[in-house]
Amino acid sequence: MSKPLLILTNCLQCPHCIRYKADHWDRIKTVIEQSKLVDIRELTTPRLGEVPQIDTRHFPNDIVRYINRYPTFLLFPRNNWNAALQNPNIQLTGAIFNQTMINGVPETTGNLPPDEINLLAWIRNELKNSPFTDNGIQPLIAGKSEKNKNKPKENPKQMKSCMADSPGVCQRFTFRLS
Repeated sequence: MSKPLLILTNCLQCPHCIRYKADHWDRIKTVIEQSKLVDIRELTTPRLGEVPQIDTRHFPNDIVRYINRYPTFLLFPRNNWNAALQNPNIQLTGAIFNQTMINGVPETTGNLPPDEINLLAWIRNELKNSPFTDNGIQPLIAGKSEKNKNKPKENPKQMKSCMADSPGVCQRFTFRLS
């Protein structure tokens, strides 16, 4: 069975993305890769506030719907990803770290730092839930789940999250798709 995909979305103009990648990402990526739970890809966009130009050979168009800030971690079942790559009418069904899709829009639901401990706990929890347990067919279940009894605890001494509603947020925005 193919492993789910963890996608790091970041932006070349985002100072938080630049710092996160320089100071933390190599270590975190190595730990996640060693877990053998997911495959990792990165989606880097050149400018803040613009609809990312997606290379549709490698990323489904629908991924844009999941991105409203940088950096963002996304998790998708592989079969759903592959189907959306082949057919642009198929919607992605996945999860967003510290966010939940509400009426088709990502909304902040958490404030955990994106370190290896919190990311691995989130990945493990999401892999127990739909859409990862049922071939990606069920409706979206994203971000924190009430079913999760083992939620990682927020620790103010850990690195600050660029994804929280705090001075660490690079930019929260809404794309205008026309």
